[in-house]
Amino acid sequence: MYVVYSGEGRDLKARAREHTHGNGGTGCLGLSGYATLMKYRWSFLYRTCEAHVPGSNGDKLLRTLLEQRWRGEHGWPLLCTQ
Repeated sequence: MYVVYSGEGRDLKARAREHTHGNGGTGCLGLSGYATLMKYRWSFLYRTCEAHVPGSNGDKLLRTLLEQRWRGEHGWPLLCTQ
């Protein structure tokens, strides 16, 4: 398994759907739109803000901070733009 994308979102199920099927209104991967990617098996894994900072209640600023911190520690995943 490889991490190919990291990001944040309040409604994780909807965000995963956007990344697999696309959504013109957001910056998402739209994996189903690429025939060459259909041969891969994709997994969606997540960790909530609450797991990192109890009582955070999914704060948007904190989600963005945690996303950027993760990328700073692990590098930018393959399908993320810099």
